[in-house]
Amino acid sequence: MFTLTIETGNEAFDDQAKARDEIARILRTVAVRLEAGIIEGHTRDINGNRVGTFLFEPDTQEEE
Repeated sequence: MFTLTIETGNEAFDDQAKARDEIARILRTVAVRLEAGIIEGHTRDINGNRVGTFLFEPDTQEEE
């Protein structure tokens, strides 16, 4: 399971175009962190404010 939350109630998301660009930037940052093996953490907006979290929980079932 993969969970990502982003709270969009601050200045970095104050209009539709800014919000779209900021969400895309955060998604790219999370993708880079996942590729580096970091499976959980906080997300920050362009101003450095903590705005969410992400968590990857790999399936624990063994494939047969």
